[in-house]
Amino acid sequence: MQVIKKLVILIYFGFPSLLFGQHRNHVFISSDCQSDNEIAYNLNERLIEKVIANDSIKISIGVQYACCTVFKSSYEFNGANLFLTFENTGDQCFCSCFYKLTYKIPLNGRKEVGEIIVNGEDLPITNQKYAEFNVKSDTLSDGSIRIRKYRNSVITYQILITDTLRTYQFFRNGEYESETKIRVK
Repeated sequence: MQVIKKLVILIYFGFPSLLFGQHRNHVFISSDCQSDNEIAYNLNERLIEKVIANDSIKISIGVQYACCTVFKSSYEFNGANLFLTFENTGDQCFCSCFYKLTYKIPLNGRKEVGEIIVNGEDLPITNQKYAEFNVKSDTLSDGSIRIRKYRNSVITYQILITDTLRTYQFFRNGEYESETKIRVK
């Protein structure tokens, strides 16, 4: 009977990981939403802590996300590097919160962990709680005005102003995401 229990546990927990490459044997905790939009937007997305103890690693990251988010997490080692992912499986809404996400991952005999990549980004380990914002403006050769907003040196927002059109462009992680155009009469 004991052998059957071990076999069932192996199939339930181990076999899906082998098939699909996803690790289910980690602990993932999300803090409650900090619902003040201004505070959430001003906080710096960052790696808060990295602690290795008792053959596991505890990693806490701070991220800005929608206030109605339900997180789903996974991780994968590639050599010594650790790739963490999380995604929203909840509703899409237009409010912003800052979350502390904590992973506790077994190291399975690994002595070191190299880079930690979070959703494709190398987040810095820093105590800098607040993001830095810069605004730059210039006049283009066609006479239009361009205003850019940067968060920690990464573009987040751009406005192109002409006599007849306002174009508002939004960026995520420095990459163009969407835009809205408004005709001016």
